[in-house]
Amino acid sequence: MECPAIHIWKPEIVLHEGAEAIVTAGSWLGRRAVLSTADLEDIDIPI
Repeated sequence: MECPAIHIWKPEIVLHEGAEAIVTAGSWLGRRAVLSTADLEDIDIPI
């Protein structure tokens, strides 16, 4: 069974996760942050 991706919020200054990472701007606890994951298709981000 394949495990689902785990999405991790990181500070905005952390932009490099590797060649396969995708970084999307967002916010976490009122601070600017980036969401880094290899697959964003299953994430609903309200605008």
